[in-house]
Amino acid sequence: MKLFCKACGGGLNPEDERCSLCGTPAGVDPDELEYVELTGGIADNPSPVLMPGESEDFAETEGQDVFCNDCGWKNPAGANFCSRCGKPLQQVGAAPARVVTRPPVSRTEGSGSSVEQGVGLRVGIIVGSAVLMVLAAFLLYAMSADPPIASGPQPAVPLTADAFADVAPGIAQAAEALQDSVEASTGEERVGFLRRTVELYIGAGRYDLAGEYQRQVAAETDQELDWAFAGNLFYDSMERAVEQSDLRATLAKAAVAAYQEVLRLNPDNLDVRTDMAVAYLSDPDNPMAAIQETQEVLRRDSLHVQANFNRGIMLFQINRMEQARDQFLKVQRIVGNPEDALWQRAQSAIDQIEAAMSGQGT
Repeated sequence: MKLFCKACGGGLNPEDERCSLCGTPAGVDPDELEYVELTGGIADNPSPVLMPGESEDFAETEGQDVFCNDCGWKNPAGANFCSRCGKPLQQVGAAPARVVTRPPVSRTEGSGSSVEQGVGLRVGIIVGSAVLMVLAAFLLYAMSADPPIASGPQPAVPLTADAFADVAPGIAQAAEALQDSVEASTGEERVGFLRRTVELYIGAGRYDLAGEYQRQVAAETDQELDWAFAGNLFYDSMERAVEQSDLRATLAKAAVAAYQEVLRLNPDNLDVRTDMAVAYLSDPDNPMAAIQETQEVLRRDSLHVQANFNRGIMLFQINRMEQARDQFLKVQRIVGNPEDALWQRAQSAIDQIEAAMSGQGT
């Protein structure tokens, strides 16, 4: 008898303890879970990225089995979660993305050391010629100075009605029913209906609309995790709007606004500050804040692995090859494990830099 996941409908093998596509425990109704985890492809671990011009040889071959880094279980190609332990699988070579997780309602303590906890380690690649022209002029100053932080509170940027137009009829009908429930309720009941709307849009792959409703959740609860979740949803939507510059800018501003609410509640959340720095790169009104925020993270924690990697990319982009190489060597020292995907990405970057330096006769 063929088995199917109750959450996403994906096929299950008899020995699977969890769905390899969505991570839901086999045989468990998703409505019974304390919270729902969904993924856009890569876990919230040190994320492998491609340097500008990097060869795809480093990436896994399409169709290759994926081994879990936690328990070693072999999973089929395309799996997002380990079917044995349920941990997110690391898809080396794919585009960077964050596991989108609806946090519990209760507030938790601050994030602490990013290296110890491994929370929010997203590596942002700086791309786009227009952004690079601005960065190149500014980085020469920013890399050697200690510029002030110019990123004050940003107003929320709601999505336009057009964003809601392209929604499947079934999803739109369900969302309308939930919206009626939201408007007819108050307090925790209202928040509950808002969360269900968030999950509905996540399941439909509309992280932008999910972010819009998650922002309403956060406005009701004013919890750090809720604001961070809203920022993550907008961030991931921004990453997908590659060829839509206006939409990307709108989503970047929305992500920044949500992340700034996190920092209002917890100024020491350096993982969120680092993600906010990457989001600033897509904000045409304030791209220099990306450098300022990255520098601020490193001022507070010189061993923050993601910020160090991002700084290496920035140095590479403005042709400061020796400094970029030193920066990636520092990333390797911080990670400490040659088997780690981020350590290997840093090595790939070092190899490219040394090849470029050799070609330049340096």
